[in-house]
Amino acid sequence: MNTIDYYNNNAQKYFDFSINADMSKQYEMFLKYVRSGKILDFGCGSGRDTKYFHDLGFDVDAIDGSLELCKLAREYTGLDVKCMDFSDLYKVEYYDGIWAYGCIIVAFLIVFGHVLHCYMYQKIKCFQF
Repeated sequence: MNTIDYYNNNAQKYFDFSINADMSKQYEMFLKYVRSGKILDFGCGSGRDTKYFHDLGFDVDAIDGSLELCKLAREYTGLDVKCMDFSDLYKVEYYDGIWAYGCIIVAFLIVFGHVLHCYMYQKIKCFQF
């Protein structure tokens, strides 16, 4: 079973587990670097962080590779959530910040070269934990 299959098969369990996590310290650190503008929630999972940033007034694009998590995140946030492979992301210069909490390790293992290119060569603001 690959990563996408795992999250598709366990989407509701992951959603229930993650939706109420206290992310206040992580948000505070991220928001020191990104105070306004457009955020990409890269691997949005449940949509918890997408909703948080949207409610603060950010213009948020949310993506995830799991179709089932995208459905749950759409329902939770009321926003469009794109189901796409991380390697299909090319418009990174469009964002003022990329939130990749939790998924960056998976993305790193899958698309290290692409992620490195995006962060290093497009010179966007990026914060990872």
